Amino acid sequence: MGAAHPVSDKGKSGSLREASRAVGRESEAQYRLAPAWLLSLGFAYDSSAVGDADRIPALPVDRQLRYAIGIQYDWNQDVTWGLAYEFVDLGNAPINIRRGPLAGQLTGDYPTNHIQFVATNLIWKF
Repeated sequence: MGAAHPVSDKGKSGSLREASRAVGRESEAQYRLAPAWLLSLGFAYDSSAVGDADRIPALPVDRQLRYAIGIQYDWNQDVTWGLAYEFVDLGNAPINIRRGPLAGQLTGDYPTNHIQFVATNLIWKF
């Protein structure tokens, strides 16, 4: 964890605030099911990168929980193919900010704040 750097808080007439310090933890495991098959599992936790007062609707993230699973198949000694899935829970992400005299107050939350990823890869050794 590095030191926090001051960031501009545009909603407070140019004043500066200290950036929040995000904390993360992760765990992963791999298991060879057979000589050609490799199973990967993972979990990660990241605390919120911003406080409730600094959250913006363009990036509504709170604490994050990530769950992942993947499998790789060694086709031969030169080619490996893989498939992975990840589910990310971005938290509730409540927002309560003043957007100025024309935009007014923005209040709400994101109760189904999830992302899902599917990835494939091909490793070719030459």
